[in-house]
Amino acid sequence: MKKILLIVAVMLCAAVVLNGQNRLTGVIVESEPALGERGLTRIHWWNPQKDMPVAAVSIEFGRPVWNRQLDNPAAFDQLTRGKVWRLGNDYWTTLDTNLPLTIAGRKIAVGLWYLGLDRSSDGAIWSLAFIDPVKARSGGMDGHWVAEIEGQRRGTVNGEE
Repeated sequence: MKKILLIVAVMLCAAVVLNGQNRLTGVIVESEPALGERGLTRIHWWNPQKDMPVAAVSIEFGRPVWNRQLDNPAAFDQLTRGKVWRLGNDYWTTLDTNLPLTIAGRKIAVGLWYLGLDRSSDGAIWSLAFIDPVKARSGGMDGHWVAEIEGQRRGTVNGEE
């Protein structure tokens, strides 16, 4: 779980660094910490010659408070092994893209995806779960029920298959 929080933190820091370069490369990166409980990181590709957008990817997430219970390795393993967790806090963490992506070798189609975190039953592999929001909503489920939702596409966080 700490690795995932580190990955999210690095992504947010990268957004700040890339934002300083946006006028040179045609890439605009925005991160909005002023949203309070919700956060948003967005990358826009801009065509300066035509003065129009080319593509965009955004991740919206709830800012969780660290659960001290997870500091205990035994409790951490019991709560995470073989389970899918939602990322963030409260409502779903969403990935919205208008261009096809490849994440950890997996092709992600254009559209809106709910994101979760899947840990293998042996605890060795953490995978990013891409959850179809249509399937999730058809069951009336929100992010608290992530482990119950079928139809997840998985890409690997740590590079292993």
